[in-house]
Amino acid sequence: MIELFPDQSALVPSLRDALRRVRCALLVAPCGFGKTILFSWMAAEVAKREKRILILVHRDFLVDQVVAALESWGVRPGVIAAGRGPLPHRTVQVASVWTLTRRLDKVGTFDFIIADEAHHCADGNSW
Repeated sequence: MIELFPDQSALVPSLRDALRRVRCALLVAPCGFGKTILFSWMAAEVAKREKRILILVHRDFLVDQVVAALESWGVRPGVIAAGRGPLPHRTVQVASVWTLTRRLDKVGTFDFIIADEAHHCADGNSW
């Protein structure tokens, strides 16, 4: 079974506290830190409480990378991306932003949203 590294585990209490207080948090860490593994673990933990989770990515190769990370935690996500069949009953969904924008009327609502490459969410940026 996969486990978080100590540096990743050390961030969990701060992230939980931030989410409790302001319901929105931004994790900034260097390349190689394991942000994808960390947010995949978080999604797996939230999914245990039967909450719907959406993970947004901006490139097709990132869809596959995130799916693999989620599967390492025992989560089988649905994928919202071009050429992929929908699996809307799955608790966790990994979405290509560009495909999601064309399917917003079909995906429902989510309890927890994770944006990979969050700099795209800035005002005036691509998302």
